[in-house]
Amino acid sequence: MGKKGISELLGQTIRHRKLGELEVIEICNEEECKFYGRIAETSEIKKFILSTQFFKGVSAFKTVEIKPQRSANQSNRHKKVNLNKYRNHPLVKEIDKNEKKKKSEESFIDDVIASL
Repeated sequence: MGKKGISELLGQTIRHRKLGELEVIEICNEEECKFYGRIAETSEIKKFILSTQFFKGVSAFKTVEIKPQRSANQSNRHKKVNLNKYRNHPLVKEIDKNEKKKKSEESFIDDVIASL
């Protein structure tokens, strides 16, 4: 005994897991189990796919199994920024000048200590 086709749902009401009761208005594609339905609460017409993942109590009908779509893991690659182009500001030049002076003094002291 095979399962009933989706065309037998025409005019019936079925229960969607999130949206509640809806009435089957028109069958779009019987092979892919797609149909138009009117949501009872809002009277909105939408296109649905008959699947046990979305509907309750449709095990007697032919349904489609939908695999969850998995997106590839996105990795953020940060480009290395050349900070030398930001070194032209007068305040930054002053800081660089002071740091260079301190480094040269430290290296001089290290050389003197090493020579002793």
